[in-house]
Amino acid sequence: MKFCANCGAELEDSARFCGKCGHKVEEESAPEVPKAEEAAPAEQETAAPANEATPEKSSFFNDNKKLIIGIAAGCVAFILLLIIIISACSGGYKKQIKTLVKYYNKEVTDSSKFLALENPSFEIEALEDMLGIIEKGFEDSDDFEDMFGENGLEYYLGGIDYEDLYDDYEDKYGSDWKITYEIKDVEKIDKDDLEDLQDDYRDAAEAFEDMEDPDDVEDYLDMIETFCDAEYDDADYKDIAKVATKLDKQYSKIKISKGYKVKVKFKIKGKDDHESIEKTFKILKINGDWYLDDCSLNF
Repeated sequence: MKFCANCGAELEDSARFCGKCGHKVEEESAPEVPKAEEAAPAEQETAAPANEATPEKSSFFNDNKKLIIGIAAGCVAFILLLIIIISACSGGYKKQIKTLVKYYNKEVTDSSKFLALENPSFEIEALEDMLGIIEKGFEDSDDFEDMFGENGLEYYLGGIDYEDLYDDYEDKYGSDWKITYEIKDVEKIDKDDLEDLQDDYRDAAEAFEDMEDPDDVEDYLDMIETFCDAEYDDADYKDIAKVATKLDKQYSKIKISKGYKVKVKFKIKGKDDHESIEKTFKILKINGDWYLDDCSLNF
């Protein structure tokens, strides 16, 4: 049996550090056990105040300060990296499908939300600007809605009226219908095919070159005036030409960096009936964001 030279605590023979104060035990023969009558005085002489043990602990921290800080910083960096990775994995191209199904199940009727899943924001802004100019020429807003839909955007979504679509679902499948999905297959689009798709987008810029001249815009709006009760002037021609010029420049700079063909199985089930379909999407990363090629689910 031996004792700590710093605080007098009893130690195991094999101990290298004091379990009470942390003092290093010198490798020397253990002192003899004090006699009973001398135990009390010896305890008073060798027992160190509590504040004398602290310098040993502080010394250990100071000696290893850089190491401890380095370990702590490494842990924080690892946690932050993990958060970034999880965030990245939870989004991406699959998120677009999840969002599409959510819109259907929540019976979203705002056409602009579906367009935003398909088209870059600059396309939607240009489309809304052009439709706004065209709508101003109609004397009767009902005529404009008959031609382009309630907000003009339905015309560019293949004429889909989502409110009517949800009513059809309820008639066919019953109330409380719900759509679920399962991704069946994912195929990465190779670099050459991505370049071809990118060229298709850039070719669209050429189509708008014809609308950069107000005189050419006048020919287009004249057709609307012929078939509808609408009227336009030089200011309208110039406004649309400006939108077309801006759109042309944005199309010419478009960048498609990644893409996937994703095969998805959709199932709709209500109280009365259910049905399943499979649909393959092209999901492209355009200017840093993911977009679907189509938002329709044809049950």
